[in-house]
This record gives sequence, structure tokens and C-alpha cells, in this order.
Amino acid sequence: MDRNTHPAVPDLDAESAAALLRALFETGPDALGISHRGVIEVINPATLALFGYEREDELLGRMVLDLFTPASRIELSEMMRRRQLGLPVPGVYQAGGKRRDGSEFDLEVRTATYFLRGEPYTLAILRDVSAQRLAERDREQDHQLYRAMFEVNTAIKLLIDPRTGNIVDANPAAEAFYGWSRTTLRTMRISQINTLAADEIADEMEEARARRRDYFRFRHRTARGEIRHVEVRSGPMQVDGRVLLFSIIHDVTERDLLEGQLRQAQRLEAIGRVAGGVAHDFNNLLTVMLSCCHLLEGAVDANNGRAHNALRDLNHAAMRASELSQQLLAFSRRQLLQPSALCLNEVVRTMESLLRRSLGTNRALVVALDDALPQVRADPGQMEQVVMNLVLNARDAMPHGGVLTLRTGVREIKSEDAIDNLLPGPHVMLSVADTGDGMDAETLSRVFEPFFTTKPVGQGTGLGLATAYGIVTQSGGQILVHSCPGQGSEFLVLLPVSHAQETHRPRSQEPLTSVAHNRKVLLVEDMDELRRMLMRELTDAGFLVHEANSAEAALALGDEVIEGIDALVSDIVMPGKSG
Repeated sequence: MDRNTHPAVPDLDAESAAALLRALFETGPDALGISHRGVIEVINPATLALFGYEREDELLGRMVLDLFTPASRIELSEMMRRRQLGLPVPGVYQAGGKRRDGSEFDLEVRTATYFLRGEPYTLAILRDVSAQRLAERDREQDHQLYRAMFEVNTAIKLLIDPRTGNIVDANPAAEAFYGWSRTTLRTMRISQINTLAADEIADEMEEARARRRDYFRFRHRTARGEIRHVEVRSGPMQVDGRVLLFSIIHDVTERDLLEGQLRQAQRLEAIGRVAGGVAHDFNNLLTVMLSCCHLLEGAVDANNGRAHNALRDLNHAAMRASELSQQLLAFSRRQLLQPSALCLNEVVRTMESLLRRSLGTNRALVVALDDALPQVRADPGQMEQVVMNLVLNARDAMPHGGVLTLRTGVREIKSEDAIDNLLPGPHVMLSVADTGDGMDAETLSRVFEPFFTTKPVGQGTGLGLATAYGIVTQSGGQILVHSCPGQGSEFLVLLPVSHAQETHRPRSQEPLTSVAHNRKVLLVEDMDELRRMLMRELTDAGFLVHEANSAEAALALGDEVIEGIDALVSDIVMPGKSG
């Protein structure tokens, strides 16, 4: 037989065809029925099973509408009327079915109308779709719940396909945060936002999809070109039959910045404590060395040039070391200051000619002082050092020339400003602004660290700004810095306004020998070498000296000795009780 031909289908006579149709009608899985003008004429066994009947005679001759719920009968009556008039009606529709026991269920009805001898007969195929409708309602509820959860919230949310990295959806908060419209976000991949490499992003998405991790830290780009630090909670979620990653994003950029500032402050505090302790003890040793140099100057033979030169170099080196230790003490806030009420305008005016000479010929100095500037309470000499250190730093930032502006004014600090070390209220401001190279974020974060410098080896100690920072903060103020690469820098010194009217009085320059006659001094110092040196100096000047190596030992000398003391010379930092 030719493979391209099919065996002939035998012709069926009318009786055989009727028998075949009857068999299909009887054994079909769907409920089938034929009605005439709304009355049931023929049904199959599946119809009995669907509606809970046992015998055909329980349904034959009854109205079709009896098989439907009251709510569906009105609509079905109208369709039956239109069908009898030959008007178009839907071929498929949904209706509520009613079983023999009165229970209701969802029906899908398919109908076709035939005319025999001019009379309309309707063939109906009925199917129970209750489970399907229930699943659809559940899906709709889930979808509405998802939309409500996704849309109505201020948290930033993204829906991501973990297989491709495509952003499937974004909520309004994500649109506002990233700066792209939701339409644009839905065309993007997460790799266009996340700064990680594509393979790293894929690994992280797999971690979330497999539920091995749900917490992540990323850096995300925005449409404005910003890089924001974010925390992400992400996990798998079934949406429309797909497994997607539902990600909730929190912007923690400002929090990270504050935490970084706190760590920086703690690090500076720790360095300051160490530096202050070392500088204090080192300064005591240098004091002894300088005193010994002073004594040896008169003892060395004037004709011994080599000895004189060595003594001069030793004295010079000790003086340099003493200056460094003083800077460390200022940075660590352990320097003994002598504050008084002063006007920063006077500090600047007194130093102006010196500052101009320090800047050189290719740098201009502009001074703009507020004539109504209130006073602050600070050590005048230390404030001069602050100004000089800031000016020299600005000079070095302008190697090819530029403009340095010194400006004073008043700034009100509000409680919401939350500036470390400053209480709300009026503060005197000294601005030192240059047009130099500026600083990047890394340099800016370390600008007040002791020994940190961007200068070549041998051209800077890295203590200038650290010293200024220590003096200002020890005086109850703060230094703020604003800088960008190529846009110069501005240092703002802020000090609380002082309402006292005292004026600074210079220290007496009267020699010790003129006041030493019959004067008793109590000397308290825990370092033996320094105490012996001071004892020698005071005794040589003509004082009567009582010595003690601690505060407890001094107090133990008794009231008779202590009440007769004219002056106390004491170390400030000692074991046990302080000076």
C-alpha cells in the first residue's frame, strides 16, 4: 500500500452513525444536554453526576433554569429569549450552577442552537470550573496583596529576575531614589545600578535565590551620577508563575558617613592620648636637657670652640624637640592653656604683616574682618599659632600662586547642626580660604591626623593642622573643612562667644631673684631628674624649697609646712592625684 495514502473509511449508514453519536454523547467526560424552548430534552450521565442526580427522569422535562442559581437565572432567561428570536448570544459564558443538594458551584457553559423542522434546539456543554475560578481568585488576591505591599510603602523596592538580572518592576520610592522613571527602570539590568562586577552580582543573586543569604551591602549608582551606600534585604518570591527576587533597599549613605566620622574621631582621640602621654614625659626630659645646657654654657672653656659648637647644636636640637612636643601636647589637648577674653580681629591684625611676608610674592592676602566681632575665650599665643598654621598650610596648597582670604564673622549654631564639640548658640568664625589644589575625599578624611602629610619627605612634620585642631577643640571650639580637588580649601574655626569683659595681660618679666627673698616654694614633681633640676634652679634663685614626688606626699608634709608656702610649683599629670 502506498505510504502516502490512507485506508478508506467505511461508509456508515444512518443507524450506525446514530449509534456512534449516541456512544460519544453517553461516554463523554463533559456534561451534555439538549433543550427545546428552555425544557430539558436529553442529558448524558455526566450531567447527572455534575448536578448530583441519579436518574434521568429527575431532570428530563424540567426547566433548564432549575439547574442554575437564582443570581444567574435572570441573565440566562434573557439569553434564551434572544436565542429563540434568532438574535446573537455568547457561545461561551460563566454561570452559577445549583446541585440537587442545593450547593452552588461555578459553571462554564458552551451552547449552540440548531433548528429542526423550524423549532430551535440548544446543545449545551457544561463544565465545573470551581477549582479554576478559586485558583484565579487566589491569584488575584495574591496579586492585589503584592501590589499593595509593593506600591504603598516608602521603602525602595525592586523586583529582579535572578536568571537575567533584568529589573522586572520598581515602586515609586525606587523611582524617586534612583532618578529614573519606572518605565526606564523596567528596561534596565541591576548591573547598571550595582557597582559590583557582573559575575559578582550573579553570585549574590544566586545566594538570595537559594535563600542562603538575605542581607547584602552594595554601592548603587543613581541617574544623577551619585554613588549611594545601600543595605538590601532580598529573597525569592513567586510572581505570575516566575521566581523573582523581591529586594527592599535602604539608603545608609549618611549613616555610614557619620559612623566614619565617629571612627575618625575615636582614632584621633586614641592617637591623641598616646601622643600626649609620650610628649608629656619627653618634654620633661627635654627640660632637664635644656637646663643642663644652660649650666654647661658657663662651665665650658670659651676657647674650646669644638665643645662650644657641640653644646650649641645640642641646645638647638633640644629646642626643636621641645617645639615638637609642645605641638603634640596641643594636639592631644593636654597642653596647659592660659585663656582670656580676646578678639580674633586683633590676632589677625597683629599678625597681618608677618602673614604677608610668609606667603611670598606670588600669593595675595585678602583680609575681611567683621568690625562688630564679639570676643572669645582662648589663649592668645595659641590662637596666633592656629592662624599661622592654617595660613602656612594654605600657602603650601598654592605652589604656583593664588589668593588667600582671611575672614571673620559670627555664625549661629543650631541644635539640628549637630557639630561635634559645639553647643547651640552664637560662635565667632575665622575663615581661612585658599584657591589652591584642594583635597580629595581620602586626604580630607585624614587632614587632622598627626604626622599625616602630603608633602615630600623632609618638608613637613604633619603636625601643623593636628596642632591647630587640638588647640581649637581644647578651647571649646571646632574646625570644619570644605574642599574639592582643583577648587581650593576653606578651614572654618568656630569658637563660642565669650560674654566676659576681661582683657589679656602679658606675663610678668620680672626675674626670679628679685622676688625670691625669704619666699618658700612647694615643688611637686614625680620625675626625679626634672624635680632635681627645678630644685637646683629655684634654690640658686634664692627660694626656700620643700619638695615632694607626688600630690599625696605633698599633702603629708603637714599643715605647718603647707600654710607657710608662698608659691606652688607642680606637675599637672601625675600618678594618683593630679597637680
